[in-house]
Amino acid sequence: MLLTLSEGRRRVGLGANVGQHALVSVGDTIAGVIAARGDLVKAHARFARDADAMGMDYTTMGPLEDKTGDGTPEQPPRPIGRLADVANVA
Repeated sequence: MLLTLSEGRRRVGLGANVGQHALVSVGDTIAGVIAARGDLVKAHARFARDADAMGMDYTTMGPLEDKTGDGTPEQPPRPIGRLADVANVA
C-alpha cells in the first residue's frame, strides 16, 4: 500500500506532500501490527513454557501445528497478489 501510494502519486504528477498524512497513518498502523504479532509470538512461547512445566502436551490442545520447531513452515506459503505475479515470471 505504501509503495502503491507513492508510485501512483508520482505517476500522475502530484507533489510529495499529497497523501503524506495518510502515508504516515498507514506506516504507524503497520508498525502496530508488527508489534502486536511480536506480542502473540511471546504469548505462544509463554503458553508452551507453562504447558511444559505442567507436563501437558500442548500440541493436542489446539490446532495441529508444530510449536516446538524453528518456526519454518512444513510447506512454504504460496505467493498471493503481486507476489504470485512475480512467482509466475520466475
